[in-house]
Amino acid sequence: MEAVALEGHVARVLSHDTRTNVALFLVEMASGERRRVSSVVPLEPVEGTAVRVEGPQALAGDGRLTVRATSLRMEPPLLGKPLSRYLAAIAPWLSTEALRLVTAFDGDLGEELVPGVPHATALRLREAWRDHDLDLADVGFLRRVGCPMGAAAAVVRAHHGESVRELAGEDPYGLTRAGLPWSVGEKLGRSALVKPDDPQRIAAALREVMRRASEHGDTACPHRELLDGTAVLADATPEVVQRAILASLLDGEISEVDRGSRVDYQTRRWRQLETELAADIARLSAKVGRPPDVRDPRLDPDQRAAVSQALAGGVSIVTGGPGTGKTTSARKIIEGWPGDVVLMAPTGMAAKRLGEATGATATTIHVALRAARRGEGWAFGYDRSRPLHGGQLLVVVDEATMLDGEMGAALMAAVPDGAGLVLLGDVDQLPAVGPGNVFADLITAGVPTARLRRIWRQAGDSPIPFIAASVRDGEPPEFRRGSDASFVAGRNALASAAARVRDLRAQGAELSDIRVLAPQHRGPTGVDALNLTLKELWNPTRSGEGVATSRKIEGPDGEQVQEVLAPGDRIMVTANDALREARNGDLGTVVACGFDGDHRAWVEAIRDGGGGMRFEGTEVRRLKLAYATTVHKAQGSEAPHVVFAISEADRLMADRALVYTAITRARNTLTVVGDPDAFDAAVLRAGTMSMRQTGLEPRVRQALMNLQGPRMRMTGVA
Repeated sequence: MEAVALEGHVARVLSHDTRTNVALFLVEMASGERRRVSSVVPLEPVEGTAVRVEGPQALAGDGRLTVRATSLRMEPPLLGKPLSRYLAAIAPWLSTEALRLVTAFDGDLGEELVPGVPHATALRLREAWRDHDLDLADVGFLRRVGCPMGAAAAVVRAHHGESVRELAGEDPYGLTRAGLPWSVGEKLGRSALVKPDDPQRIAAALREVMRRASEHGDTACPHRELLDGTAVLADATPEVVQRAILASLLDGEISEVDRGSRVDYQTRRWRQLETELAADIARLSAKVGRPPDVRDPRLDPDQRAAVSQALAGGVSIVTGGPGTGKTTSARKIIEGWPGDVVLMAPTGMAAKRLGEATGATATTIHVALRAARRGEGWAFGYDRSRPLHGGQLLVVVDEATMLDGEMGAALMAAVPDGAGLVLLGDVDQLPAVGPGNVFADLITAGVPTARLRRIWRQAGDSPIPFIAASVRDGEPPEFRRGSDASFVAGRNALASAAARVRDLRAQGAELSDIRVLAPQHRGPTGVDALNLTLKELWNPTRSGEGVATSRKIEGPDGEQVQEVLAPGDRIMVTANDALREARNGDLGTVVACGFDGDHRAWVEAIRDGGGGMRFEGTEVRRLKLAYATTVHKAQGSEAPHVVFAISEADRLMADRALVYTAITRARNTLTVVGDPDAFDAAVLRAGTMSMRQTGLEPRVRQALMNLQGPRMRMTGVA
C-alpha cells in the first residue's frame, strides 16, 4: 500500500455513517485532481472544508482507489472556491449576491462583519461560521469518552476559545450546563476524583433531572419530584440535595414558580422564555377595541362571538373539535379585518391546509419568522427588535396546539405592538412535541377564548365528529360495522391494517390519501413494523435494489432491519430544507434512486401536492419510510382515510388525547384496528401528555391582571 499525503478541500461528501463516524469524501487539491478518502471524523464533513490527510492508499471493496486516513486535519477555508462551497453549505439561506460579497471578502469571517452585506445577515453568518468553527481535537476527546456527536459539538461550541480538555479535568460537571450527558459527566468526574457529595456533582444531577422532565414536555419540575429524582440519580441524601437546590436558587441557575399549594422549579432558560412570552401576551392585549356586532346568519352564536372577539384586536383564541367551524370562523375574521393579514401554522401540511381553506397565502411559522438553525436551537430573522411589518397587522396561527414553549415565545416576540393575534386550535388534541403547553396555558390563564361546540362539517351520515366528541369526553365510542368509522378487533393488527389499506386501494384511493397511524415507533404494531409490512405489500424491494438510509428499524418480531428506499415508496422528510422548500413532516413518493459515478447515493421524490425533490449523499438521511407515521407526526394534517393501529403494547403510551388526535386526522373514513381493550383503556385515561408542568399559566395570569386600562373579554371560556 502506498502512503500518501493530501492537502486541499472537501469537494464532495459521499457518505457518513452516524453510528461509526466513518465518512467517505472526495478531496480536491490545488491542481484540480480529486482523491477519495475514508476516515473516522469527529463531525460530519462540510463541503469546502480545508483538509490535510495522511494515510495508505489502496483498492477499497468496490475496486476504487481510496486513501484510508491515519491522520486528518480539518478547518474552515479562507478564500476562493472552497470558501464559496463552505458558506453555501453552512448558510444555505445566503442570497447569491451576499454569497458573492462574502466570498470576495479577504479577512477573518469569524470576527468581522462583511462590507456590503446587510447587518442582520452578517450577524447571522458570523453565528453560522462560529457554529462550524470547532476545535476538532476537543470534539474528538469528548467522542472518545462516549459523548454523542451532537452533544460534543454543542459543548465545544459553548466553550469556544477554551480548552474543553482542561475544563474536563477542572470542572467536569460544569460541562453538563452546555449539554454534556450526565453519564459522560460521571465518567469524567470519576477520572478527576470528584467526591460523590461534591456540590458541583449534585448541581449537575439537579440539571439532569430537570432536563429529563423537559423531555416529557415539562418546563417546570415540582419540588418533591426534583428532590427525590436527584437523590436517586446522585445516590445522595435529601439533605444534600436540598442544600444544592438552595444554592442553585441563590446563584440564579433555577427559580421558583409559586403555585400556592406547592412550589415548582425552572431552569434559567425556561424562566426567561416564559416570562418574556407572558410579557408579550400582556403587551399585545393592551390595545383592544370595541368588539363589533357580527350578525352573519350563517354563523352560530359561538362562531359570531369568536369573530367579534378577534376583530376587536389583541390576543384571542378559537378552539373547537372537527367540524365545528374553525376554518369558517377564520375566513370571516380575515374578511372582516381592515388591515394586512399574515397566516401561518407550525407545519408545512397545516400551512397548506390553512391556505387552501382561506384562499390566502399561508406559510410555516419558521418561514414567516425567517428561522435558521443556530447550534442546537433556532435564530429568528423577526423578533422583538425586528417585528413583522404590515399596516394594521393581524397574525392568524392555525394548529396552535402544536406551539411549544420556544416557538411560542419566538412567535409572540415577533408580533408588533398594536397588532391582532388569533390562535386557532383544538385544546383536546395532543400538546406540542417539544416542551411547553402554550395553547392550553393561555386558555387557563384567561386569554379571551371562544369554544366552538356545534358540529357542522360531516354533519350528515359521517359518525367521525361524534366519535371524536365521545373520546374527548372520556367515553369509549360505539362503532358500527359498515359505517365510515369502524373497529376491526383482533390480535394481528398488522394484518388488519394491511387488509384495510388493500381494500381502500381497491376502491380507488391513492396511497397519498391514506394515513396509517400508531402511538409509537417500536413494538408489534409500531410504525416501524407497519412500514415494513406495508412496503412488503405494495412495493417489495429485492436484495441489492434501492438506496439504504443508514437507519435500522424494528420489525414485527423485534428484529433490526435495514431501511431501504426504492421507487414507489412513501417517504417523509425529517428535517427542514430551505433549498428544496421542504419541511419536516412533508410527505411524498420516491420516483427514482441510485448511485452516481462517485458511488454517492441519490433519491428523487415527488412531494404530495406537487414539486420535485432530490437528495444526494448524506442528505438521504433526511428521508424515511412513511407508509405509516406516529400520531404525533400527523399533527397538523388530515387525510381522506385514516387507519389507526393500537395494541396491548401501547397501553403505557396511548391516552385520550392521543386517540382523539388520531381520530380527528380522518376526513372521510376512519378504521381502528387492534385491541379494543387497549383502545378503551386509552380513552378512559386522561394521561399526562396534556397535563404538563409549566410556569407559563401563572405568569400570563399575573401579567393580564397587571394590565392597566383595557377590559379583558371572556367569551365561552374553554
